[in-house]
Amino acid sequence: MTREKNQVLFEIGTEEIPARFILPALEQIQENLRARLEEERLNFSALQTYATPRRLAVLLEGVPQKQENRILEFRGPARRVAFDNEGNPTRAGMGFARSKGLEPEDLEIREDNGQEYVFARQKDEGRTARECLAEILPAVALSLNFPKTMRWGTGEHRFARPIHWVVALFEDQVIPFTLAGQPAGQVSRGHRFWGAEEIIISHPDEYLDKLEEGYVLADYERRRKIIEEKAAQEAKSLGGEAVYDQDLLWEITFLVEYPRPIVGRFQEKYLELPQEVLIVSMQKHQRYMPIKGSTGLLPGFITFISGPGADEDLVRFGNEKVLQARLDDAFFFLQEDSARTLADHAQGLARVVFMEGLGSMQEKTKRLKRIMEELGSRLDWDQDQTDKGRIAAQLCKADLTTQMVDEFPELQGIMGFHYAREEGLEKETARAIAEHYQPRFRDDELPSSELGGVLALAEKLDNIGAAFYTGNIPSGSQDPLALRRQGLAAVKIMNGLEYDLPLSDLLGILEMVYTEQGYSLQEHLAEVKEFLQKRMGRFMEEEGFRYDIIEAVLAGGDLQVQSGLNRGQALAELRGDEKFTLLVQSAIRARNILKNREAGAEVRPELLEEEAEQKLWQELQALQEKIVHLEKEGSFPELFSTLASLAGPLEEFFDQVMVMAEDKELQANRLALLEKIRSTLNQGVDLTCIVLD
Repeated sequence: MTREKNQVLFEIGTEEIPARFILPALEQIQENLRARLEEERLNFSALQTYATPRRLAVLLEGVPQKQENRILEFRGPARRVAFDNEGNPTRAGMGFARSKGLEPEDLEIREDNGQEYVFARQKDEGRTARECLAEILPAVALSLNFPKTMRWGTGEHRFARPIHWVVALFEDQVIPFTLAGQPAGQVSRGHRFWGAEEIIISHPDEYLDKLEEGYVLADYERRRKIIEEKAAQEAKSLGGEAVYDQDLLWEITFLVEYPRPIVGRFQEKYLELPQEVLIVSMQKHQRYMPIKGSTGLLPGFITFISGPGADEDLVRFGNEKVLQARLDDAFFFLQEDSARTLADHAQGLARVVFMEGLGSMQEKTKRLKRIMEELGSRLDWDQDQTDKGRIAAQLCKADLTTQMVDEFPELQGIMGFHYAREEGLEKETARAIAEHYQPRFRDDELPSSELGGVLALAEKLDNIGAAFYTGNIPSGSQDPLALRRQGLAAVKIMNGLEYDLPLSDLLGILEMVYTEQGYSLQEHLAEVKEFLQKRMGRFMEEEGFRYDIIEAVLAGGDLQVQSGLNRGQALAELRGDEKFTLLVQSAIRARNILKNREAGAEVRPELLEEEAEQKLWQELQALQEKIVHLEKEGSFPELFSTLASLAGPLEEFFDQVMVMAEDKELQANRLALLEKIRSTLNQGVDLTCIVLD
């Protein structure tokens, strides 16, 4: 395959960049570079990014030699200002022409907004691509945002790490510019220890091959795939499989330039530790991949080093010693923590601040206990289940005071589960302690047990209430307490419970519990309600609902998650049905007529004079019992189909009856009938939000 003409290579060489900085930086490079090239009228056919710990690079293909030509047009003064009555140019006309490099006779006269103006047209031949890129590339580099930046030497530029070299080529020609004191050239660098100190790149299409000769695999997707394959091979040779998630895989990918696996081992006695302790010790703290066999973890791990020539035995020995020291500490923490019960550990929560202005973790657990009791009563828990919930709420934060969680914060809740089981607490209670943090991150699993789900719901509701009480509210892209994730999790948990909890009920529980501790949440309840409704909307988006159906559900009154989803599904199924379309149109007409009118008046059947209004009232009366039954049973498709049967009588009513009659008594009665119709139609939804295609 022949390559496309006109390749551009841009490489920024640095000290080792933290692994977590790299992918976001590559995304910014793509976005910012595309935008700048479009602004400069430089089309291209392909853009590919590359990266290692010591470099960020981008390769463009199909870049033109110069910008596309264009015609620039400028509107000048009005014709009567630019030319006199004899058609001679005035000083204003000559000045405008001269400013555009033209003669007055070259100006065009055209009408614009009903008035004649003079226009100047110029042909922009465009600059060469090299000229443009000499401005674009350094600007894109310096536009990158990193979580932390450095300034080095006497320079004023900031970057993730000091910049040591820059490669910038248009085909075989250097693009001339300076970035952070480094002149762009064609000299890259190989592996810090095993590669050539200088690698001359004569043309962009040599880039990957030349670097690989210097023990650098710049293609991070290829590097990632090699790491996966090597890890699978090494684990299989030991009779297991490598244990890692995508975050760890990406981190290792951006820690090495030339991946080479090394298998280490540890003593089998450490397998007595909870497996989560072993996994966190290896994955989070050492960036190792544990190895899992058919019955659990095996006494080994896989790590990756960068480069071909290190002493494998020495590297293995060093990694094993570091891990052994960490696991020895874990053994000690486990023994020390297990010498006390969780209830003893929980006493220390009085010294742990939950949130500034909202007391300690001990106060928080008391709130969780009360919320659990209230939720349990609504779920018709028996005494045994209620007691389990109280115990789980009282002890769910106890492991925060243990040495193990102090060393491994990722294990909060998980260690509580193990300590609870060790001291003989029921598995259901222990499981709730472990699950109440779930989901901990995006795509994490929801709690698997009802007790765990309710405790997790209590935890998230309290966190949300606390954040609004203390003013730590998400704004824009800022959400330091991950409240949006917690709110979405609360909605998903509610959807999984057997009892469909009304939002007003949840807010009432939250307000009551805070009031019992001397905190007033009343002025924040409207904000909390709006926040949770938006999370419900987000959940419905994930489930594939149209925006107007989401709005109809959210505007339908006291939100209930399960029935809200079911109502939305019923509306989606009825979309396009002729009767349903008429029903929505009628609901909109009723809303417009009743706008700004107070409800409350009763319908007086004896005042229904017209046949159409009598028929509508009779139809409504005949359906009332069925509507109530269907609503109670949650049969929403049938409910809305039943309501759709009112479409015909409603249309006749609007066509044949003058609602705003001169007789004030008749008018009031007809408005009362319309109000009754509107309240009947909006069964937990607002039909007027539906957009008819």
